[in-house]
Amino acid sequence: MFRGLECTRPGTCVVWRGSDRHGKWRERTFDTASIERAQYRRTVGKSPRDQLLLIDHDDSSEVLFEGPAVAQWRGAIERYFAERDETTLLARVDPDPMDIVPLSAMVLVSLLTALVFTWHAFQARARFRIQILYAQGVVRLERMFFSRSMSVRDVPIEEIASVTIERGSWNARYGHNERVLLVTKDGLDVPLCARFLRSSSAHATAAAELRDALGRPSPTV
Repeated sequence: MFRGLECTRPGTCVVWRGSDRHGKWRERTFDTASIERAQYRRTVGKSPRDQLLLIDHDDSSEVLFEGPAVAQWRGAIERYFAERDETTLLARVDPDPMDIVPLSAMVLVSLLTALVFTWHAFQARARFRIQILYAQGVVRLERMFFSRSMSVRDVPIEEIASVTIERGSWNARYGHNERVLLVTKDGLDVPLCARFLRSSSAHATAAAELRDALGRPSPTV
């Protein structure tokens, strides 16, 4: 999966993602004249990264590219918004290999722990592994039996509208049985686990962390 920027002046800029196999789709469209400048930034911390930001006239910023792509396109994009004599801009960036790292390494190490659901019948022998593969644009749901993968399902990130908790039957001792759902824009419910499990704080934690990782809103009360 690659990421790109197309701009025309006068006209609009389109930030898009896509692949050579499946084509491309728009991520965001905005007026070219609304961008005041492009600006380089290097993050701080244990793993600093180069970033190229777009800054609008209200001084709001958005990260356009990260990593090696910044060195590749920084000069051309900065000149396009600074000199304003070129009418078109086309920048395409192939994926950084680091984007393929599973969410457990990129976002929160605790997420996979929270998302390991055991079947009622198999307990510790069967579990589900959830990964977000940013470069491929999917959430991967994998059913495991011991160390063997039994089934894999990929849900496109762009199709996920929300992450919620579904309640099943009620037990006088343990309360409601629950499971975490990915809800698509078409209204399809995709459960992370096929069966309802005993209500636990792990469900709420997993759903909240997955929402944060995907940039999806919390459900309204």
